[in-house]
Amino acid sequence: MGDPFLFTPRDSVRDQAYLDHRNQHFDAMDLDEDEPSRNMSYHFSSTLRNINNQFFNNPQNPALASQAQKNKNKTRAANTKKEDLAYLDMSQFDVSSGLHEWIPTDLIGKVIASQNKRWLFLFNMMRCPTWLLILNPAKYHENGQNYLSKIKQAAHNAKMGGQSNGYILASELGLNGHSAGLSMNRMGKSPKQLTQFQSQWHDELRNIFRTHLSTNDFQGWANALNTTLANTFLFSNNMNLHGVGPGDPPVEAVMDRILWDLNLTTYGEELNPKELGSPPYSMLKVAQFMRRNWNEHMQLLSNNFKTSIHM
Repeated sequence: MGDPFLFTPRDSVRDQAYLDHRNQHFDAMDLDEDEPSRNMSYHFSSTLRNINNQFFNNPQNPALASQAQKNKNKTRAANTKKEDLAYLDMSQFDVSSGLHEWIPTDLIGKVIASQNKRWLFLFNMMRCPTWLLILNPAKYHENGQNYLSKIKQAAHNAKMGGQSNGYILASELGLNGHSAGLSMNRMGKSPKQLTQFQSQWHDELRNIFRTHLSTNDFQGWANALNTTLANTFLFSNNMNLHGVGPGDPPVEAVMDRILWDLNLTTYGEELNPKELGSPPYSMLKVAQFMRRNWNEHMQLLSNNFKTSIHM
């Protein structure tokens, strides 16, 4: 069986100092291996747990598909509990939050109707943080010409080097993400969620599932999903930034001329990861953080996909 979600190796973008710090933190906690471990990712709702119990006990249950479909919105996962984060002295960016499903929740009825335990396992486990999902402007953008002009401005400032103090703002790029994810601050109001095109790329996910459902082509589904991830989300496959051309300075230098004034999340006290330091900081720092986390997420997807074969 192939390994579709490991299309790039872990590379120099990974922040080894951060990983060392995290490992030291866990070592210092001196957890008893005999004690039940705390949930460090996400929590299934009682509705989803009940659906799972019924399905795995009797996949041929004729009433379960319609029952599950009626309760589709209750099958979403909840973020790691605040008390667990406090206990672990970790932020929401340190854990694998499962708030976005790579098989959309409104397909739960079809998942159950397949009577295939592997599809339900994938529905349960193939999830990711919402803050990881920033759309690649090469594929989705509301004003492509404005975006490209801003990138060229940042590239010019980077080319000038020390002779230029010029920067552009990330909010000028017209980036979009997922609900509860990417957002923009507003004076006197809660942050504005940047979610344009969300329905379009969710439709892509639905089509991928429907295409491979009838033949139970799990490898084909995984390959198609991997291609969609690589094309749809910023920094999911590389550190490239659309609009930076061959004659421009290196992409890292261009991103260093873009000040990050957006939020990776909409809610909570920590809208951007503390490890990035105090703002203002450049988009380069955000890109390195995102790239490292995409690598970790691809490893998680790969592990879950390979596990699913045993269902």
